[in-house]
Amino acid sequence: MSNTWLAELTVDRTSGVPLYIQLREALRRAITGRVLPNGACLPAETELAKALHISRMTVRNALDDLERTGLIVRVQGVGTVVSFSHFEHDLKALTSFTEDIRGRGMVPGSRILEATTLPAPEAVAKALRVSPGTPVDRLRRLRLANSSPVGIHEAYLLHGDVSLTSLNENASLYQLLEGRGIVLTAATESLEAVAATPDEAMLLQLREGAPLLQVVRTTFGRRPGEQVDQPIEYVVAKYRPDLYRYTVSLHRNAVGEGSQYGLGG
Repeated sequence: MSNTWLAELTVDRTSGVPLYIQLREALRRAITGRVLPNGACLPAETELAKALHISRMTVRNALDDLERTGLIVRVQGVGTVVSFSHFEHDLKALTSFTEDIRGRGMVPGSRILEATTLPAPEAVAKALRVSPGTPVDRLRRLRLANSSPVGIHEAYLLHGDVSLTSLNENASLYQLLEGRGIVLTAATESLEAVAATPDEAMLLQLREGAPLLQVVRTTFGRRPGEQVDQPIEYVVAKYRPDLYRYTVSLHRNAVGEGSQYGLGG
């Protein structure tokens, strides 16, 4: 593979952004944009350092971050190799983030940004089928995969379904709910593109206004003693689109049977 892309790689010393982060993000864009395809070998640390007039330690820090994210692997005797694939999420599967990331052979993690009880805003109340102002628990977390930021989850639950004091950095909310005897059965989701706010950009290590994949989910289930599914969780999740991708299988019905999707054309 030609290294012409390397000649276009630059860092800005007048920027307030650390050099290793600038290099990491430039390489991330090259990898996720397929300028550096899967299996491609990156230049040696010394070559990158010389080309950019930066220290080898700066290069190593950038590559360490990319390796933790799963975008590259270091292979003895070969070098640093691109190993990128999106986090594919099947829309037919109801899984927690923790289950999803563990299923990929990665280590899930979280940083709790907020855990509080508040009156339900109108949109939350509508999703949970309660009156506006009903006490709900709000849990906002930065979600991590191999210690790297992947997304931000803002979940709302009826107050008392879980104890906020039982939460920790690596707790699976679904496991906590199931531990309280709540059986999760189904969910509805909507997806759209949104722009990162300054706070979201800082948390996800992106530029302000960068596109994010927003997923709004209402999860249904049954609390102990209930016979009918009820809304259990309402969550607004925002993911880095360079790392996360949703997939769904579509099937064409026989002529005259009608379609469950209602798509035109």
